[in-house]
Amino acid sequence: MFLSLAVLLAVMALFVSNRHLEAHKHERERHFVTIHFIAAGAVGNGETPKDLEGLLKSVGGETSPLMKPFPGGLVFRSDGDSFTLEEPWARNVTLLEKDRLIGSDRKWPRWQSSGEYGRKFPDQQVPPSGYE
Repeated sequence: MFLSLAVLLAVMALFVSNRHLEAHKHERERHFVTIHFIAAGAVGNGETPKDLEGLLKSVGGETSPLMKPFPGGLVFRSDGDSFTLEEPWARNVTLLEKDRLIGSDRKWPRWQSSGEYGRKFPDQQVPPSGYE
């Protein structure tokens, strides 16, 4: 009896942990797509900043709430007409999988390992026109 209860509690704990990681994955995705929109808008206006601090200056810099899901920060590179944006390393998206978000001026944000496109909201059509 005690063993079955312990197994049941362990399974429930794993389920709850996995759901927490999935929720965090979606939060990372939404924030990353928002930052990607900001970067794409800056490139479109010909005002591409050189670093992440410059990119996020209008929304509070690197201490912006948009950066909350990224404790290790993000890597933003720009050469004027183009940019890349990515997480510095893969982090857990489920108990057994790690992945990281990547995107650029030509490529819509996606999960590197799975190739799944990032979305700001669940029914968003991706990739939008003009992106791979």
